[in-house]
Amino acid sequence: MKPGYAAIRVVSQVSAQAVKEFAQAKISQGAQVKTDGFPSYGVLAREGYQHEVSINGGGKEACELFPWVHVVMANLKAFHIRHTSLGKP
Repeated sequence: MKPGYAAIRVVSQVSAQAVKEFAQAKISQGAQVKTDGFPSYGVLAREGYQHEVSINGGGKEACELFPWVHVVMANLKAFHIRHTSLGKP
């Protein structure tokens, strides 16, 4: 399934409070959210989101479970290189 939307925010720590604030600002109430098993994401179900947890060992399995995360990150890296001194001669 293709995601309908992707949002990214820089945070100082991935706490349950930071996840909650981000979700409230960027994700519609009741939306389906698929994450890995990081403990701070547990707040999503408590806040009324349809939270699906997929725990994996990383590597190839992570690519199969979360393919769009890799697409988003690759696009972000490409944007950063093109629009910073890294991409200029």
